[in-house]
Amino acid sequence: MTISVEREPSLVVTPGVVRVGDGYFCESLCCAVSVRELDYEQKMLDYGMASETPRRGLFGALWPRSRAVLMPHSIPAAVVRSLLHNSMGMLLWWCASLALILVGLVSTVPSFIAVGVALILFFSAVLIHEVRHVVAFRLRAGPWTTGVLVSRGVRCYMVRPAINRAHECLVILAGPCAPLSRITCSRAVPGGVSASFLVVARPGSRSRFLPGFTRGRRQ
Repeated sequence: MTISVEREPSLVVTPGVVRVGDGYFCESLCCAVSVRELDYEQKMLDYGMASETPRRGLFGALWPRSRAVLMPHSIPAAVVRSLLHNSMGMLLWWCASLALILVGLVSTVPSFIAVGVALILFFSAVLIHEVRHVVAFRLRAGPWTTGVLVSRGVRCYMVRPAINRAHECLVILAGPCAPLSRITCSRAVPGGVSASFLVVARPGSRSRFLPGFTRGRRQ
């Protein structure tokens, strides 16, 4: 299903998201968005309920866009999907980092090489950060609990329903506790861990048009 909007690109809804009345909702994630809201397209992207279609041209294919995919049920498949999905979202930045390293090698300028290597380490740390969230979520929530992986360039995160409080803490802390993330963010690129986060659907914030459904909350 494609949502026609006034601007390009259009939005393609994530599997499991359906149109009900004047809004869209995903029962498995307990997320709902009303089309009466002026920024409903952006909210659908934020909650992983839709993806942007790629822009035209070669450069448009490389340009970062918001992409959401369902998380596979098995842990190995979920890890592979997370790595590939988020890596493809960073494709433009991978190319820029490699270009810096090549320029540094050709021009024998060590600073270019250092910056390129630091960026690659940072992007790798973000990938590891997200993988640890995915593994912890699958271990604690089980293989059949719905999760959505959202990639928006260097900014990537997981959208999921709320689970047991004790398990919540483990899933949330799993990402920042990655050793490479700590080393990279504290030494190479300060503040890098904020590039990825969780969006959790929690009870208590009711939708304007669907009683009983909640909106995602960032953590």
